[in-house]
Amino acid sequence: MVHKLKFSSWFSSSLYTAAGLAMETSKVESVVRNQAEAKMNQLERKEPAGTLNQQMVCALVIISSRLQCIQQEAKAISSCEEKRKR
Repeated sequence: MVHKLKFSSWFSSSLYTAAGLAMETSKVESVVRNQAEAKMNQLERKEPAGTLNQQMVCALVIISSRLQCIQQEAKAISSCEEKRKR
């Protein structure tokens, strides 16, 4: 319960500014990209060079989908902030 309160107060003070939102979105995108690269490297070590197997395709689809969700949420938060300023 304490963690939720800390996160909630951090979230409201940090993410409800355009600069804070952009910074956090960039951090998340970087983490997702790094995880995707690590997963692909792991899978490539198991497969012959140049082989794109089904696991790689699935991993890329999942990561791409998660990144799209993050970007949509960031746009929604940014839109809410703009409306709040008016």
